[in-house]
Amino acid sequence: MGLVFDPLFSIAIIISQVAGKYLKYDITKAQEKILTHPFMQFIMYFCIIYFSTKNIPLSLIIVLVSFILLHVLLNENHKYNILSPVWLYEEKIIKEEVVSQKDVYKQNINKYNS
Repeated sequence: MGLVFDPLFSIAIIISQVAGKYLKYDITKAQEKILTHPFMQFIMYFCIIYFSTKNIPLSLIIVLVSFILLHVLLNENHKYNILSPVWLYEEKIIKEEVVSQKDVYKQNINKYNS
């Protein structure tokens, strides 16, 4: 089965992308609280990915990988982040200056050699 180009589907996607930014939704505070809950955001994100892939296992894998990337590995507040503390300080994302391991090593060598 090959991919079939459907011009009507393409036009519908373009219209929804362009017109979506001009839609105004008036939601209540309770609805806003529901929509900002992490589980609800997971469900909405899963639905968007599933709509694109039409494959439940692949959609789950994509959502889980993106969750791990955004909320763990690329989150400066998480203990398992992979972002350089020096870079975070230079970009003024974190407040406290971080001493690199290299500098600590040099200080210890100088201390013990003197």
